[in-house]
Amino acid sequence: MCKLLVVDANHVDHMILQTLFSHFKLFEDNCHSEDGKSSWNSLWKNRANEKDLPDLILLDLYMPNFSGWDFLSKFNRAYSAFKKKIDIVITSTSINPEDMERSKSYPFIKGFFIKPLSIETLEELNNQYNAKEIHN
Repeated sequence: MCKLLVVDANHVDHMILQTLFSHFKLFEDNCHSEDGKSSWNSLWKNRANEKDLPDLILLDLYMPNFSGWDFLSKFNRAYSAFKKKIDIVITSTSINPEDMERSKSYPFIKGFFIKPLSIETLEELNNQYNAKEIHN
């Protein structure tokens, strides 16, 4: 089963996602954080504990104090130290093409989706990452 971490400062976005996850039985193993810095610190602290690490992170770019870009910068410098491969999907209200291009410079970014996320996008991600787990 795919472990998902949602990092987004917007509480309403978390509530919407959790409702969709529950209703459509998606990402049954999910965790939510409204603080990019504490999410990063937790990941780093658990970097050697594969069972405590997510398989996929849905990351918002524009959060106060410690943005998604800050998170990506730290993750980029350290991702080889993690016990398992972690993919990141950007979820943002930004429609700026420069943000989309900039995100492509990170090898662990597997998608860039404009919020609000559609149920079709969530189902596709769920199927993709849960199918990975079955085949590994």
